[in-house]
Amino acid sequence: MNYRQWKKKYKKLHGVNPPLQLDRRKQRRLAKKAIKNIRTVSIVEVANRAAEAITNAAAAFMRGLGGAFDSAGTVCRNVADNIQPLEIKGRAEIIESDHIEYIRRTSPERIKRRNDAADSLRAAVITAYESGVFNT
Repeated sequence: MNYRQWKKKYKKLHGVNPPLQLDRRKQRRLAKKAIKNIRTVSIVEVANRAAEAITNAAAAFMRGLGGAFDSAGTVCRNVADNIQPLEIKGRAEIIESDHIEYIRRTSPERIKRRNDAADSLRAAVITAYESGVFNT
């Protein structure tokens, strides 16, 4: 008896199609579908996770490399300044402003102390000038 005949006989006797527990052909078909879906999903998930891991590793590497280049640049700039100080007036102002910007970003409390000291010095000079210490 082939599958079609068996299914028709079951339906004639019971009035409904055979349940999944008895229908082995349907079980095999569903198992093949499930395996196919699992393979597809797992490959896609693995590809997504691998891409994410590669992206995170590249970003971490670039951050480390950027920090190393920043440190190397600072060292090279300091060595160059010690070997041959720049005598061009504009360059000195640029270097000073770069140094102030670097300090402002790395330790803002030093800039605040420097500004407070500069304000105190200005106030002292103005007070001394007004009191007549300086003759003009």
